[in-house]
Amino acid sequence: MMIVKYIIILLALTLVACGRGNGGGSTPAALAEVLDGPINLSSYQTVTAEKCDGSIDVINGISPPPAQLSTSGLLKMTGWVAISVDKGTLPEAVFMVLSDDKGNHKFFKTRSTSRSDVGAHFKKPELGNSGYISNVNVSALTGTHILGLAVQQSGKIEICPQFKIPVTINKV
Repeated sequence: MMIVKYIIILLALTLVACGRGNGGGSTPAALAEVLDGPINLSSYQTVTAEKCDGSIDVINGISPPPAQLSTSGLLKMTGWVAISVDKGTLPEAVFMVLSDDKGNHKFFKTRSTSRSDVGAHFKKPELGNSGYISNVNVSALTGTHILGLAVQQSGKIEICPQFKIPVTINKV
């Protein structure tokens, strides 16, 4: 019985540390899957969005996200994003993006997560589906990149202009 209590306490602490207890919308199943490698979006036109509504809430367990970051293996990020909170418009897909100093972009899938706190805050229930989570293996990359978000809508990939966090990726 004591072991069961210990496991329950450990699980509760893990959920809080992963953002489950602060409206982060992540679940243990969502955190368990590591999405390897960038995906090819060359068939889409890539542009800079006029604006994106949203937030990067947590990066690698740090909230609020740091002004710059260093990592060597996994890059975990959670938050929410919308095309327009005023209209309650969500993107077709959300991507974590790493851009190098030459302007090359590597896009990584995110998964949707529930963010009822966002829908309630803006009084737009449809924004309750605005959450995203990424858990990406970046160990094949090195050097300095700019971490950001991109959204897919109307056949285009739009890079959100306000998310620009320098990330140094070190060789493992």
